[in-house]
Amino acid sequence: MSEPNFYFIFFLLLISGKVLAELAERLGQPAVLGEICAGILLGPSLLSCVPCHEYMPGFYRVRDIAHLGICALLFRIGLESSFIKMAKVGPTSFVVAVVGVTCPFILAFIFCWLFNMTTIAALFIGATLTSTNVGFSARVLSDLKRLDTRESQIILSAAIIDDVIGLIILSIVSGIGAAGIVSFVSIEKSLLVIMGFFILVLLTGSLLVKPLFNLVARAKTEGTIITIAFCFLLFIAYYANYVGIAAMSGAFLAGILLTRTNQLDLIKEKTKPLVEILTPVFFVVAGTSVDLKILNPFNPENKDAFVLCAFLIPIAVVGKFVSGFSIWKKGISKTFVGVGMIPRGVVGLICAQVGLSTAILTQKMFTALVITIMVTILITPPMLKRIIKIQYNARKKPF
Repeated sequence: MSEPNFYFIFFLLLISGKVLAELAERLGQPAVLGEICAGILLGPSLLSCVPCHEYMPGFYRVRDIAHLGICALLFRIGLESSFIKMAKVGPTSFVVAVVGVTCPFILAFIFCWLFNMTTIAALFIGATLTSTNVGFSARVLSDLKRLDTRESQIILSAAIIDDVIGLIILSIVSGIGAAGIVSFVSIEKSLLVIMGFFILVLLTGSLLVKPLFNLVARAKTEGTIITIAFCFLLFIAYYANYVGIAAMSGAFLAGILLTRTNQLDLIKEKTKPLVEILTPVFFVVAGTSVDLKILNPFNPENKDAFVLCAFLIPIAVVGKFVSGFSIWKKGISKTFVGVGMIPRGVVGLICAQVGLSTAILTQKMFTALVITIMVTILITPPMLKRIIKIQYNARKKPF
């Protein structure tokens, strides 16, 4: 089989992702949902015109572009984050985040263990369900005119924290997956490697990044600052991958480090077009890995995928919903916070894609996870609207 024209494949990924993302936005859904649907359209479920398996010519080119896209996105998220700001977040948000990570992870792991999956696969599935989609939650709360409420601030702060925790868990399970075994020794080793990497990069980077970019700012060649910033991303991502940590975790750290530079606003401005072009490719490529034929109810071989979806969806919903009830303060709607934590997104998709690409997750497991993520995204807006309506009507009732 001859290798397909890369430029045409790249064109298909970009144009289909953008068109369906626009359609999703117009239907009141997040753009990422449209991008995943674009991938499903291009993948084996329907058109089968994009290489989505290792045995298909051109697969590695497409995969590498997708990985670069997600590194660019996490770099961008890092630029908008700050460990100092996270440290100032109230204990309420921290508790909600920890409960919202722990519950779905443990529930999913127990279910997968009872389902006779490998321990490594169970870890990956649990990790996929840990992180809330902070971008989607912010968009929904903004549309509902509730962004400035106490409940919304708790949701958004907790979502940022559990995204960070999710990235750490992703790095741990990726390291275990690379080792091929699960044991206390392997987990302890992964934790030590991650801690050592984070400490070394943060300490060294904090000392060097500001003087480095002050020096770069004196360059007269146009585009020097953004080029060096991108090279910085690539180097930290390479180093993370070299020590057995997910490259996207390194990209996230690189973004956080650059928040200390005097050129932060310029770097944000210049990286935005790069992120807007490359990031959708990751989600479209993730969608091409979904084979809806696996969910054909008339094929008895698909029973496992149906059972997996039937259990993972309630685990994903309940595991996050209970986090709202960890709030001890009065006057805060626990139900609203719990529902606001339900949607999954970027980190979950990344973890599922890593599991599939390393052959830890099967095609059926991956498809069930993507469908679970999509369901959590779809059900959240109407549930939040219903809660607001109930609370509004309750306030209108006379005493």
